[in-house]
Amino acid sequence: MSQAFFDRMAPEAAREINQLSRTIFELRESRKRILDTYAMVDENALLSAIEHDRINEHPGYEHYLSARILADAHQDARRQLMPGGRETPPATLHLAFVASVGARFGEHLAEPVTLLQDAMRIVLDNGATLTVRIAAADAFSLEWAYDDRNYRIDTAPRHDTSRTANGDDSESPTHGKPGCAHVHVPGGAVLSDPYGLPLGDAEATLFDFIEKVLADPDPVPDPGDTL
Repeated sequence: MSQAFFDRMAPEAAREINQLSRTIFELRESRKRILDTYAMVDENALLSAIEHDRINEHPGYEHYLSARILADAHQDARRQLMPGGRETPPATLHLAFVASVGARFGEHLAEPVTLLQDAMRIVLDNGATLTVRIAAADAFSLEWAYDDRNYRIDTAPRHDTSRTANGDDSESPTHGKPGCAHVHVPGGAVLSDPYGLPLGDAEATLFDFIEKVLADPDPVPDPGDTL
């Protein structure tokens, strides 16, 4: 935007528009870098490549989620520049979750929730650190680290045989379908979700996840649970 444009408005409004313009640019470029890494035109193409084993499930799925979240955040930022845009509900779920997580779990937070471009960082008072990416109710990755052990529950499409938390080999009837949660545990095993998180409502899934990590941050402690 030209300096003449800013000269016609109040300094505070000019600073806000300038910051929004910078945010819009940064979000667009961040999304573009992710897609360019895989030579994909959009998020749907990236997800299709994951589903058809043309790229690795991880970190491909996390990058897919990031690209979706960045696209929604870019849309939200652009709306802020439009008349009435501030009254429109945000497309980015994380914006609402920052406030709702703080209100619901404030006494269990070691520090305020951090909103990143493509994720939320939540540090709990039991020592667990959560990295949350939720693009939709059926598209998420919930990572947490506790006592040098790393877990991740996600809804990436998978194609191999899964194991239950008890260690039994089994093929889930929903296995390999987008929107079905499974957990990656320390050591590399991929098991059925030990928390049994509710699906279909993104906020309910997130709240239940935080509650379960607070109660049991190391749900599969046996190092023998590996593939």
